[in-house]
Amino acid sequence: MSPRGLSKTRRAMEEYFDLLEEPLPRRAVRAVLEEGKEPAEVMRDMSYWEVVEDAGPTLLRSMPYFWHYKDTGRAVADELRALTRTRKALVAYYSGAIKPVEGPRFVRRTLLYADVVVMKDPVSGTALVRHGYSPKVTARLAVWKALEVLRLRDLCLGAGGRGPPPLVVLPPPAMLMDEEEFEAIVRLSDEHTLEASSEIFGQGFGSLEELSEFVKSARGPDELARRARRTELLELPDKGLDAGAWLRKQMEDVLKSAPKGAYRGPDDPELLKEAYLTVVSGRFGAVNYQLWSCGRLGAQPSTDLEYHWRRLLWVY
Repeated sequence: MSPRGLSKTRRAMEEYFDLLEEPLPRRAVRAVLEEGKEPAEVMRDMSYWEVVEDAGPTLLRSMPYFWHYKDTGRAVADELRALTRTRKALVAYYSGAIKPVEGPRFVRRTLLYADVVVMKDPVSGTALVRHGYSPKVTARLAVWKALEVLRLRDLCLGAGGRGPPPLVVLPPPAMLMDEEEFEAIVRLSDEHTLEASSEIFGQGFGSLEELSEFVKSARGPDELARRARRTELLELPDKGLDAGAWLRKQMEDVLKSAPKGAYRGPDDPELLKEAYLTVVSGRFGAVNYQLWSCGRLGAQPSTDLEYHWRRLLWVY
């Protein structure tokens, strides 16, 4: 079929995956698409220069540019909204992990009740928060996420027809909303964080500063977890981690990924605060971005993580 017969969405997806593959070594693409290797395994066979100096920085520049160029992101979103407005398609908007944990299997199950599954571009998402990571970590994240999304390429592009593909990738919601909408999401996520934290610890918090001081006063993640009266929003049930273990894991991840000198060490109270806000505020932000996207597209929320689902239910 000629490109003229394809929808804007299908053309955008073809361009997206072409751009995603372009900076990656051919052997890495073959290993993921043809040999079925895990992206983490593939990256171990890539050189430092290929990941950190070449593919990573290129992806971090090119993918956000792609969505902004000719307003591609909004054009795809508008086309999907037109489909749902006329009830020609039921759209499910996924949020949870980098991509659905079970990959194509989860998407195919979702397609039993939806016509289209939408997920956000994780590479552009990394570009938006790169200031919180070292350049090396940011580049490695971009390459790993690109390889993960490539595993869904055939599902996205394999179906024929003139309509949108069964799987659509969109830019992160922050790239589609205006400044007022973005600020409203931030305020709402802060409000949810304070309200949820008041429930977690059984005491009111009037500001994020007050909450932060309370969190930093704890001597480590285990003591903070013991202070909690309700721990379900501090747990990671999908990995079997209780509140203390999940906070500790977040502290390790934040410290490992942060720019050099950002924290005094593994016991820095600022590190505990950052881990707590990542667990609570960060996930509420993800939920609110997802719900905004559902409203923008006329879609229904979808996830495969209990961790995310608990927050969806709390917000609702």
